Amino acid sequence: MAGTGIKDDGSAFAAFCNSLSENARAIVVEADRLIRSLNPAVVQILWAHQRTIGYGIGPKKMTEHYCYLDVYDQHVNLGFNHGVALADPKHLLKDSGARFRSLRLNSAADLDHPGLRALLLEAAEERQRAVTSGS
Repeated sequence: MAGTGIKDDGSAFAAFCNSLSENARAIVVEADRLIRSLNPAVVQILWAHQRTIGYGIGPKKMTEHYCYLDVYDQHVNLGFNHGVALADPKHLLKDSGARFRSLRLNSAADLDHPGLRALLLEAAEERQRAVTSGS
């Protein structure tokens, strides 16, 4: 089915990464490594046809995912599904929608920004609280 994502499939993820430009691949691999290091129980959903990878406390995109990677040829957007709920004291996040916020990663080195780890942890914690409380 075309709209179905692939859950936690290392070979599908590797094949997807191998289809990317060198820069995009480096960003995606390092972002995935960072997200997994901060939340080893994370659920990854790959939508290769959309060039998007979602990460969450469960597989449900709209309620359980807390961040995603939108992959372009020379950069990757790191988005937060419920970014409006995040403190973001370093003002990393952009966009003005009702819920989503994102930041642009031009290289894997951008993942070293001091505020990024805190945002990823806060986003995962926010989703856990929201799902647990039923909101």
